[in-house]
Amino acid sequence: MFSTVGSKQEAEKLSGSLSIPISNIVLVDDFSLTTAEWIRTGTIFPLDVVFNGSRKKVYAHGSEHLSAFGSYIHIQCHEAPEIPSGAASSFILSIDRFAAASPAFLAPAILALLSTHASEPFNICSHTVTMAAYKGSASDDVHSLIIVPEASRTVRIDPAGQLFDPRKSYILIGGCSELGVRITEWMVHHGARHIFLTSRRGPRGLTRTDNLYVQSMCSAGVQVEVIAADAIDRAKTAAVLAQAKEAGPIGGIFVMTIVLRDSKFTNLTQQSFDDVYQSKVAVLDTLLSCIDPAAIDFMLLFSTIGSVFGNAGQAAYCASQL
Repeated sequence: MFSTVGSKQEAEKLSGSLSIPISNIVLVDDFSLTTAEWIRTGTIFPLDVVFNGSRKKVYAHGSEHLSAFGSYIHIQCHEAPEIPSGAASSFILSIDRFAAASPAFLAPAILALLSTHASEPFNICSHTVTMAAYKGSASDDVHSLIIVPEASRTVRIDPAGQLFDPRKSYILIGGCSELGVRITEWMVHHGARHIFLTSRRGPRGLTRTDNLYVQSMCSAGVQVEVIAADAIDRAKTAAVLAQAKEAGPIGGIFVMTIVLRDSKFTNLTQQSFDDVYQSKVAVLDTLLSCIDPAAIDFMLLFSTIGSVFGNAGQAAYCASQL
């Protein structure tokens, strides 16, 4: 929780009522500039909730810093707010009427909203009621309760259901390829903001077109890192995991490594078989020695239907995929 106020007295009052550390409350005149500086210098992620309490006509202060799950709450003033095109989930709220109707509900409602965003970003089932209808407790089938005065109205609510958490990082091992870049683009469209692609060749495994896609995503504010690392090497795998954790908790890992040494079985050498087999099995063993699968949301292993039906000249490939 981060807040900006106009005076020391306001800071002390806010700190006491919401139990916010005084270090998280900054005296500023321009909220948007302070937030941008704070994000740039601190190791934090996009904001989940932005309250615009300035009562100014300018509506968009802070909205550009919202996460994919964020909500923008504009404090109502006499002039109609200017809602920017493509604004995030937005609410207009008359804070005076809200507080006057029942001041005791104000702090708990804000804390409930913030804690819900922090604890359950994938499944927020909010229930909006008017102050007159509020009975003092939330229904059992909702995770958060937004209490609003009857004069307030919801301007726009973005659809929920993002597949990936923008606060977390995702790793595509063996992902420095056209397939890896296309999967990355798809992930970005579904909420991911920190993606790491690795392979033994690293950036050299990308075509000019792949690089254009990566540059486009980076220019849109997405972190896409292309790393040269042998996934069988435990030290290098651990280094990739550590780098990803700096961007955010690891949400998921795609294991996409592949080596092809196609040959008739009668001509297959042990070394050729091992090169292909280890590209899957040894990589997975190394990965499991570096991370606890239970600590992440998913680990997706890429395979082939050929491992079931077989394919001429690919005995090693089918064995490793299976």
